[in-house]
Formats: sequence, C-alpha cells, structure tokens
Amino acid sequence: MTIIFTRASTTDTPPYARPAWFDGSASYGPLAALLRLGRSERELSKSLDVEPSDLVIDKYRSSAMLPQSSNLHELLQQRGIDTLIITGAITNYCCENTARDACQMDYRVFFVTDATAALSDEEHNASLGSVGGHADLRSTREMIELIVSAAA
Repeated sequence: MTIIFTRASTTDTPPYARPAWFDGSASYGPLAALLRLGRSERELSKSLDVEPSDLVIDKYRSSAMLPQSSNLHELLQQRGIDTLIITGAITNYCCENTARDACQMDYRVFFVTDATAALSDEEHNASLGSVGGHADLRSTREMIELIVSAAA
C-alpha cells in the first residue's frame, strides 16, 4: 500500500500558479500567504506518523487530482494504483473534490467517514451525503477490515 500525504500549497510558478484573482477572493485570499513555501502553516501536522517510504506532495488546488493541482495522477499511474482511500480535512472541500475528480478519472474511491473532518458536523454530514455517489463510504473499522481481508 502506498501512503500519500497532500500538502496545501500556493505558488506563482506555472503550471501550478493560481489565477491572479484567486488571491484576492474573500474565501481563499487570507490563506494564500500562509500556504507558500517556507511557511510553517503549510507543513504537515507533526502529529501525523509520516514514514520515510510515504510520499508527500504539494497540491495547488482543492482537488489533488487536477493536472494544475499536482502530479498525483501520474504518480498513481506509474505505480499501477487504481484505488484510493481518502482521509483528511476538509471533508466538504479538499477531500470531497479529490474524491469526485478521482471517480471521474475511473479510480475506485473509498471515503473514510470518521477519518475526514470539516469545520462543523453539519458540513461534514452534508458532504458525506453528497460524495456518496462518487465514493464507497466506510468507517475506519470497515476500511481496516476490507484491507485485512484483501491481504488474506
């Protein structure tokens, strides 16, 4: 199993540069400066157990699957990976967008319902209802059981 952490990032360098209007938007603008190279806010949480064999990639859009966001699709294709298990934050933004795009790109997508988080229970639950058409919703316990049974 390959574990890939995605790190929200911002750059002015193509092909990942965002359009100029984006930094001025009310929702994204205040975060733009925090997601630049060298900022501690951009780094993965120290509470994560990142192993040397894990991959850490920068993503420049809410969906990690878009070609203007990251090279995730190419990394998955190189490794012959066709199934994704999505965990993380924010359920109704990055996680949901990545799951939707991955599904449309023919990946099998599992979305771990109790290993994703939003800013509120209402947003989290609404997102789960919405993403269910694009991903197989599972609890952590159910996901571990599936992984163990597949390995056996």
